[in-house]
Amino acid sequence: MYSIDAYTKSDIKFTKWLCDTGATHHITNEIKDFVEYQKNTIPGQARLGNNTTIPILGKGKVILKHTNAKGNVIQLRLNDVLYVPKAQHRFFSPQRLMKNGGNIKIDHKLINGFNNQDLMTFTAKIGEENLYWLNGNVQSAYNENKITILKLSNEETYNLWHQRLGHVGTEVLMRIYTHSKGVPKL
Repeated sequence: MYSIDAYTKSDIKFTKWLCDTGATHHITNEIKDFVEYQKNTIPGQARLGNNTTIPILGKGKVILKHTNAKGNVIQLRLNDVLYVPKAQHRFFSPQRLMKNGGNIKIDHKLINGFNNQDLMTFTAKIGEENLYWLNGNVQSAYNENKITILKLSNEETYNLWHQRLGHVGTEVLMRIYTHSKGVPKL
């Protein structure tokens, strides 16, 4: 039996990210922040400032729409964001920007980030507890609400692919299955 599943899309939501110059990765504690997500087969460990560890369950991509200090709406693509459900906050890592050739400028009220072409990409403002916070909207394509929209037996799957591909033979379909990802077993 083969099934085709769909995931419901969530609304855009306002999020706050703690801008942590000591963080080596971006971290979120919300699975719904991801537009792409890959679960770890073996959980990793995130080491905190007090030398304790908490589990990393996966990683993926987050799209964060943010208004910088110049009033420009910037779409930040945060890659390799770690999913750490036990983290106290979402963490934004300026180190990741600097590793890609960008830089940051810090003053007593703001942290501004610039890409490798010196264009302002983000602004974190001082806020709660005198910490710097990056605010933005996240739209998630990942949602745990799975809906099965089609179930097919192997024979039905074979017939469907046979027709879609111009009535190719069994040998061609088996080669496609063997050398492709995501193609159901026929």
